[in-house]
Amino acid sequence: MRLVDQIQQNVQKFAMDQHGTQIDAVEIQPTKKDHEGDLTVVVFPLLRFIKSKPADLADALGTYLQNHIEEIKSYHVIQGFLNLIIDDVYYLRFLSDTTPRKLWNSASNWRQQKDFG
Repeated sequence: MRLVDQIQQNVQKFAMDQHGTQIDAVEIQPTKKDHEGDLTVVVFPLLRFIKSKPADLADALGTYLQNHIEEIKSYHVIQGFLNLIIDDVYYLRFLSDTTPRKLWNSASNWRQQKDFG
């Protein structure tokens, strides 16, 4: 399962378990370059379903996600934005799963198509 999907599912589970409300869509985007983090959960749309201050909701959600997803190393709250920092182990595992043989086969196939296609 992709990490973004796992985060989305856990945000929905948090809303149901902690606040008894169902959330259909969760906005997750890459963190802006001028802030620390890898992925950002936009908390403002969740406020329609969960009555709370944006920073308080983001902090509670960050704690929940960090406790339920091992790849989340830490988080930072900036107003209504929850910036998630992904553990380097996640990226190393991703790269090790993409073996050099797979990369070589992809490059070879591309070259054959280019030369003979």
